[in-house]
Amino acid sequence: MIPRIPLLVFLLGSSLVSGADYRFSLDGSTLDPGILPVAGTRKGDLVPGDIGRVGPFPFVLGPPGHYQFQFGGVDKTKLICRIDKAPPRCVAVKITESQDHSGRKPVLINPLAAMTVGERSQIRGILIDTDTAEWHSILKTEGLDWHRTALKLNYQYDGRDHRLLPDLPSDLRYLSIFCEGVTGLKEIGSLKGNNKLHFLDLRLYDQSVDLSSICTNPDLVNLSISGGSLESVNELAGLSRIKFLKLRRTENLHSIDFVSAMPELRVFKVDSTEVTDLRPLSKCSQLRLLSASNTPVRHLPNAGNLAHLRDVRILDTPPTTRKNEAETLRKARPASTVQASWEDALRAGLVRADRLSVRTHAFQEPHARSRESPVEIRGSENVQQLISNMRVTPRNAGSYCMSHSDHNLNFYQGEKLIATMELHHGRFLRWHRGRWPGDAELTIPAARPLCDLLASGGHEEPQRELRQAIARKRARVKNWDPSIRSFEKADQESPPAKNSILLTGSSSIRKWNLKESFPGKPMINRGFGGSELSDAILYFDRIVLPHRPRVIFLYAGDNDIERGKSAQQVVEDYKTYSRLIRQKVPGTKLGFIAIKPSIKRWQLWPEMALANRTIQSICDTEENSYYIDIVSPMMNSEGLLREDLFAADQLHLSEKGYQTWTKVLSQWLEQHDPSP
Repeated sequence: MIPRIPLLVFLLGSSLVSGADYRFSLDGSTLDPGILPVAGTRKGDLVPGDIGRVGPFPFVLGPPGHYQFQFGGVDKTKLICRIDKAPPRCVAVKITESQDHSGRKPVLINPLAAMTVGERSQIRGILIDTDTAEWHSILKTEGLDWHRTALKLNYQYDGRDHRLLPDLPSDLRYLSIFCEGVTGLKEIGSLKGNNKLHFLDLRLYDQSVDLSSICTNPDLVNLSISGGSLESVNELAGLSRIKFLKLRRTENLHSIDFVSAMPELRVFKVDSTEVTDLRPLSKCSQLRLLSASNTPVRHLPNAGNLAHLRDVRILDTPPTTRKNEAETLRKARPASTVQASWEDALRAGLVRADRLSVRTHAFQEPHARSRESPVEIRGSENVQQLISNMRVTPRNAGSYCMSHSDHNLNFYQGEKLIATMELHHGRFLRWHRGRWPGDAELTIPAARPLCDLLASGGHEEPQRELRQAIARKRARVKNWDPSIRSFEKADQESPPAKNSILLTGSSSIRKWNLKESFPGKPMINRGFGGSELSDAILYFDRIVLPHRPRVIFLYAGDNDIERGKSAQQVVEDYKTYSRLIRQKVPGTKLGFIAIKPSIKRWQLWPEMALANRTIQSICDTEENSYYIDIVSPMMNSEGLLREDLFAADQLHLSEKGYQTWTKVLSQWLEQHDPSP
């Protein structure tokens, strides 16, 4: 896995794209060229002057019509386009070097060199992907209209320590610079010589960019910077006409006070930065989309002045922001979609899906045909039920995994394909089509139904990989024997009293100071951190039998589900533990302390809640078995977790959390065990 990069994938599906009578196709198949607004005011409302991409080629959008694209030229270095019934013409070129591996020196392939001045005037996009020594002469080619031509510069790694930007055309309006993974390009400040830019996309690596060199462009409306480090951040206030501003994965970005001077700002993205306060956006009355995922944001803007706000993405921000602030924003702007979790984002992308079809590709066999899978789910209710059960592990969400799978999940609305994703390693989703900010690792309970679905169609590899992942996870679990021996040593030094009250289970028990919580009660703590129900069963004789307790409080199941057990497996283990009590210490009361929700493992709560409900129903029918509800008092009136009940790790209980548990157990003891 490479570092987390929460971002929006450009390709939004294979459906026919239209806007103001625009249509696009490539080699006869419908196409979405990922048009970004420049002259227009919003994505999807296409107008001449917006910028798009077909394969590697950038291009500036012209008048409405059916744009019929195909690749041509040597090594596919030309993008040919026919609009409606007009003659085909070259609208974009790629300038590169021949891929000759015979040892001969690469040859420059420059389609512009063979074109007439009139043909060059029709060019709307140029990609330069070659040795930078050639760039200066290429950019001075006669006949190019830089007002209507997008320029993309791809820096290649060549081991140089110091490289500069070329002298760019002074009337250039559309510029993209890609140097991801490339060191040595240091002086981005040479952009200061340009003042006509409308669109600028910088994808950086170790570069620093002095924003004062960018702010010399008063007509800049779409600016995107990802990676690198920012200098002179406050200079951005000079971009008073900016409408689309994306500053993602950048260093030195802590404050956004500059947005107060951007009255026309419509889209603002600061994902993976150090921004903590988004309240300056309250003055941006035209704001429509806000994305601040994977940031330490604690304050969202006041929505009172944001009448146009429709889309807010705050995935993987502090819990308080995701819950309290997000809820406040939802109430203020009920028409807005607030994505406060990875699941929210996933469901937003699939909310209209009513059919799931699985297609399997044989990537390992280059000449093999795609194999249609018989696996399919139809009906909105069935598909949405599957989607609603998808839970994501936050720490591994928003990244891009470099591996591939041959199992594609295709979601449809009617006959329209709205999203495609791969399922690989049995638990990772990779989105190819559809609006979602990255790949994700599903929780094991969420991955299991998908793997079972594929297995039902004869595709057993994902299920096998999931089982292997579970086995590896469980193999890392500690050996609890030393903890049990320490219990036995304590019992030898101080023989246990019979007829006691014994608490056992995982770390929520181990960390509980029972003497302070239950003064005067014969409470014995036999919790061992990280344990599962199966461990409580394994060591039952060594933990329980020496004490012959009149009451056993058991807390377990939390770690079980986190390590891959299903709710049903936890229930079966509970049944086994209950049988052991009836067989070996008959008459002992068993109080099962409900599996607690936690901030850290909130994505697993649906599976935990299912286990709780099933165990509660068992306790209702079994003698001397009791379900102890500690969940309800851990929630507030709005059904959200009380954060003050948790320690800093967001998993274990704080002092106030134990006070809450103590109150519940004390009330139970008063009712069911009045003995002193």
